[in-house]
Amino acid sequence: MNKSQNHPIKVVGSINGLISLAIEEKDLFLWNPSVSKLKNSLTGRFTSYGFGYDKLYDDYKVVGITKYLCYDDSRYNVGKVYSLNNNSWKRLDDFQIAIQFPRSGVFVNGKLHWTNTAKRFGYHNDWDIIFVDLADER
Repeated sequence: MNKSQNHPIKVVGSINGLISLAIEEKDLFLWNPSVSKLKNSLTGRFTSYGFGYDKLYDDYKVVGITKYLCYDDSRYNVGKVYSLNNNSWKRLDDFQIAIQFPRSGVFVNGKLHWTNTAKRFGYHNDWDIIFVDLADER
């Protein structure tokens, strides 16, 4: 990346000194500042991320959420999970739901959580909390 360019950088999360950073919602990095190590784990288009630690498998994981627009103008999200141990992405098959994810997921007790609402007629209705368990990736 050219240092002279201005790219918005977002901190996705931090666990045990490891920091996850997203640049322009397409490049994701895992950074360990104590040893000055940076890992680029993906290039793609995700509208939201979450970063957490899977205690059961001793693994750091990132959940990426992509919003799709269907031919009938309906929208749905697809989730993927990245495993640092496996250095690979896996699709969350049961995650095709039509919801909004305006912020990064919050990591609590082994799960990544997002708030969700449906916006109808300019008002937010029906607040929910959606979560992904990092151990079973569901």
